[in-house]
Amino acid sequence: MEEKNCKNCRYFLQHYVKHKRYILKVECGHCLKRYRLKCGECRKNCESWEPIAIQKEERRKSIKALLRDMEKSLEDIKLILQSDED
Repeated sequence: MEEKNCKNCRYFLQHYVKHKRYILKVECGHCLKRYRLKCGECRKNCESWEPIAIQKEERRKSIKALLRDMEKSLEDIKLILQSDED
């Protein structure tokens, strides 16, 4: 059974740091839902907890939609550039 804690919750926002050319995950984050919990304040069995799989699926859908929009924009730019060459 999956432990219901902040780090595997839909509302957990992982913190990262940039080091030289790398983005590194750090061992903390905060809650986007009810609690403004920060590093070291992880709760267990929170009443707002939902599986992190929901967050991951929402992020995948959002990225796919963004890529479709970018593809359309690039197609439009390509058509404009081609018409300028004619």
